[in-house]
Amino acid sequence: MCIYPGETSTMPDTTERRSFHSYEYLCIKRFQEDVLAKQENTNEETYELWSFVKKLLETMKDLHVSKASGLQGIFWKFRFDKRIATDLWYLAVALDKCPHTLLEFLKFELTKDKCHLGTPLSRYLSRHQFQEIHLDGIFKFYDRSSLPLEIFKCDTVEVLSLKSNSLTSLPPDIGRLTNLRVLCLTDNCLQNASIPFTLTFCKNLTHLYLDNNLLDALPGFLLSMPQLDTVYRHGNHNYFKSTFMWYHSDIHARIRSTSTRDEVLRKQKKLHQPSRLQDLAVQSVIASKENFFEPGLFPGPLVDYIAREYNQYHVCHYCNSAEPLDRSGYKVFTFKTPYLGNTCVPFQHWACSYQCAEDIERPAHAEQRSDSAQLELAYAAYISEVQCTGRPRNQRRKRGKCALM
Repeated sequence: MCIYPGETSTMPDTTERRSFHSYEYLCIKRFQEDVLAKQENTNEETYELWSFVKKLLETMKDLHVSKASGLQGIFWKFRFDKRIATDLWYLAVALDKCPHTLLEFLKFELTKDKCHLGTPLSRYLSRHQFQEIHLDGIFKFYDRSSLPLEIFKCDTVEVLSLKSNSLTSLPPDIGRLTNLRVLCLTDNCLQNASIPFTLTFCKNLTHLYLDNNLLDALPGFLLSMPQLDTVYRHGNHNYFKSTFMWYHSDIHARIRSTSTRDEVLRKQKKLHQPSRLQDLAVQSVIASKENFFEPGLFPGPLVDYIAREYNQYHVCHYCNSAEPLDRSGYKVFTFKTPYLGNTCVPFQHWACSYQCAEDIERPAHAEQRSDSAQLELAYAAYISEVQCTGRPRNQRRKRGKCALM
């Protein structure tokens, strides 16, 4: 990868295709909430809105009424409720961008005496088989809502954009997207530990956007993803502040203990309450680092359960081990010099034991020193050539396969 700090990340060009956008998601989310409210007899009026929209769309289709007049009709009918008029901006956009798709959705969902499996969102995604999903800015800064897991079960997705959502973690279900090529996590609150190891299951991922987050280093498992072409990391404010101080330190200084007081409480609890066989089985599956999302490997409900429990464990970056979050371990800092066209890039690993931490750090440290010596020799030769000839040879520098920005 090559790093271009200071450049603004831009999504790579993609061919024209059907995409799922945030206004569609917000419409379906509102519809789900209104259906639930109707079932609980807590809000009948907002549910009537969707029946009205369906009739309006059918009228527009039969009488060839313009979209603009249809939108005016909606907000004229509900003008007495300013809250609804303000909240329904996404409905206005959906009526403008995809009226036929919305009509098809409402016809199917509002059909009476029909058994529908799953949620309206899962049925919508399954019906259209989207190749791109753009859910940028669907959560407010103070909103602690989680991402809809239905989007990770849409296995045709190649581009997933989750920009500006104040995300503090990425669901392990990201590993389901085997066809994913581009993942954009720009402008969130992600830290190193909040990016799951299951990202390595995305074997076709070539572009990863991690810019403007809270990373102090890149996740170490990215080194095991050779298919990556570009990783954007610009704007991570902790990137240099707390990491590069370890660059000139020795091996032992780069291995940091992560022990907590919860470790003592966990051991005390374990004496009185042994682990369940189910939890031990899940821990074993996670420790294997095998893609448990592989179709046919496990029953669907068991896969969902493993995914829910995944974030309760640390995965050792060296051996096949997974440990509970409250268990002590070691953070290991390594540096690639150069890495994908950049002079030096820091990585952070988690190790279950000091021995595993050393086994990660020692070869990485030796490789760093060797590569640094080669860079120093190349720089000395460059300076010598400039001093002798007055100018360097007119040669283009070779750039690595990947770009780290």
